[in-house]
Amino acid sequence: MTLVRRWSTATAGASSEADSIDILHKACPKFDERPPGQRPELIVIHFSATRTIGEIFDIFLAGPRQVSSHYVIDDDGTVFQLVDEAKRAWHAGRSSYLGLSDVNSRSIGIELRNGGCLTPAGDGARFRTVTGRLYRPRNQVLAAGGHWWESFAEAQMGALARLCRKISTRYHISPDHMVGHDQVATPPGRKIDPGPLFHWDRLRRESAPKG
Repeated sequence: MTLVRRWSTATAGASSEADSIDILHKACPKFDERPPGQRPELIVIHFSATRTIGEIFDIFLAGPRQVSSHYVIDDDGTVFQLVDEAKRAWHAGRSSYLGLSDVNSRSIGIELRNGGCLTPAGDGARFRTVTGRLYRPRNQVLAAGGHWWESFAEAQMGALARLCRKISTRYHISPDHMVGHDQVATPPGRKIDPGPLFHWDRLRRESAPKG
């Protein structure tokens, strides 16, 4: 793992420490080429439904499932890049958005370490993830829509906003093209992430270009 760069997401002449983001690299072998001339048009947000970021790396870097994302963000705001933005990561699966098919070819995928939809384990402290693993949540768990969900850490949301500002500025991606996996997965209802506790208004407000 190597610290490769510090991005500044502020406009020219207005750079600040608050707008900078450190990005760590981990090499993920699960990607292929975008179609010739295809640039990202969407940013797709996912939750991992895992207990730790290590479990994400186990799946993306070495596991048998053919899944990956461009970026992973831990609860403390640490950002990892796994796939180069010029390449096609395998995060959306069967998908379309506003008539755009093959979302993987058209998007940047960002995975947030989060337990997702949880089931109480019955001991008053622990829950089970969708894979059945026992988990003591790192963040507040709230009820919504008849289910329990882990909330998103403040540092994680801040890092996500800065990263999305960088990406949307680079590729001229509009706020309505920052979407959840649940909004692009087909058929509808196939995916539920990032879930009802995700702060879409906050993300779109804080990721807007400054200046």
